[in-house]
Amino acid sequence: MEGFSVSDIAPILDGIRDIVSIIDSSNIYRFVNHNYCKAIDRPFQAIVGQSVADIWGQQIFSASIENEIKRCFSGELFEYEKWIIFGKLGKKCMLISYIPCYNNGIINYVCVINRDITDSKLLEEKHKELGKAFKSLEKIKSEWVNTIDSIEDIIIHTDSNGNIKRFNKAFKEFLRTDYNDIIGKKVGAVLESAGFPLNDNLFNNNLFNNINQYKNSQNGKWYNFKTSFFTEMESQIFSGLVLVIHDITSLKKQTSELESAYRQLKEKQLQIAHQEKLACIGQLAAGIAHELNNPIGYVKSNLNSLSKYTDVIKEIFSALHESTNLSNIKMLIVEKNIPFILSDLAQLTSETIFGINQASEIIKNLKDFSHLDSNRKSEHLNINDLLDNALLLSRNEIKYYAEVKKNYIPLMDVSGVSNELTQVFLNIIVNAAQAIRSYLKQDGCSFTQGTITLETGMDKSNCFVKIGDNGPGISLEHQSRVFEPFFTTKPVGSGTGLGLNISYDIIVNRHGGSIDLESSPGHTVFTVKLPLKKS
Repeated sequence: MEGFSVSDIAPILDGIRDIVSIIDSSNIYRFVNHNYCKAIDRPFQAIVGQSVADIWGQQIFSASIENEIKRCFSGELFEYEKWIIFGKLGKKCMLISYIPCYNNGIINYVCVINRDITDSKLLEEKHKELGKAFKSLEKIKSEWVNTIDSIEDIIIHTDSNGNIKRFNKAFKEFLRTDYNDIIGKKVGAVLESAGFPLNDNLFNNNLFNNINQYKNSQNGKWYNFKTSFFTEMESQIFSGLVLVIHDITSLKKQTSELESAYRQLKEKQLQIAHQEKLACIGQLAAGIAHELNNPIGYVKSNLNSLSKYTDVIKEIFSALHESTNLSNIKMLIVEKNIPFILSDLAQLTSETIFGINQASEIIKNLKDFSHLDSNRKSEHLNINDLLDNALLLSRNEIKYYAEVKKNYIPLMDVSGVSNELTQVFLNIIVNAAQAIRSYLKQDGCSFTQGTITLETGMDKSNCFVKIGDNGPGISLEHQSRVFEPFFTTKPVGSGTGLGLNISYDIIVNRHGGSIDLESSPGHTVFTVKLPLKKS
């Protein structure tokens, strides 16, 4: 600024919005405009003629203003931005300009212009923050797109009318087409053209928010379709759906293989159970033969007697045919003791029928027990009868070593497979008999005959069977393993170790019941619970 007087430019400076002051070389205010007075809340007369240090304080003056005035008086014109507390305006960001004022080539004054740029500065800062946020959002979006594109499943986002809005890389590669050829198309039509047997109506009605399986007619693969609602964040109004298509071909193949392996395993399990049953029968064979031998023995004896009686009767009939001498015939009847024969025939017949029935019952139970379980059929069963059948089959195993005490109550029927449950009871009873037999051989045994107890009962939903013995008991370390396959405490060759494992499978897995063990020295009880037949 060259050749001016303060009074000449005062009206101009009062008319501008900036805060202006003119300072001489002695740091004395020579002029301030109206906005300057207003900013520091002082009248013109209280400022002009005062030093800058008087107005702003010596500390502030010495810290920054003094050096800046000197720079300007040295001929330097400069400006800078600075946040300062400017009087009653408070904290403001100012663009401060220092302009040397010349007169005849000599700097007489310094004009200091403070322009309030707070709003623009804040807007600039906001723009910077928005720029950072936008870059961050773009980065997140890019990462999210990359994440979705890295997923092998097909992901499709549609609007509320089923038009495709977005999709991931897997869908583009599956269709082998350009992005623009997919966007905006009906998702049902696009998928149908890609080999999936569905259309828009089927898609909307049957797949919505469900999981369905479809076989692709073009590549022969199987896929899971999962659709989910998509709503606006604020209004929660339905705006479309997200469809996820997952290739399950390999999974279906593995499932099929697992199902096949499971069927084979079940068949093997049935075979093992049947083999264990046959092994049990083989173990009991001598005893069963002995049980059969008793009725068969007296049936044979009775038939021999009946044969002799038949010869005598034939002799009497022959005499009646050949002779008319009644006295001779009467003598023959007395001699052959026909009255005794006639009375004995009734007893022989009764005993023979009883013996045959007894043998028949043993054979029937043995046949039912040994029947293969591949076509297992559930029926209504009386547990007390099954226990008696097991006792009959194991009677010879028991009778020399233990007495049996039964405490049955009338029970409601259970639903189950007869020979499977009989196998369970037979396994436990035979184990009890064998435990007692081995215990009797020990020096510390205090009795000569053991006891096997059979108890039945029921509550509202279950019937139970308790089979106990007073053998040596099962050690604590073995109790947790008795139902494991191939675990046995018997000598080698005396058992397969499968009896209780198969019993557990029959009761728990096949009949929905439970089997528990309680044992201590001299006392062992197996408790079997089975659900009662539903009315």
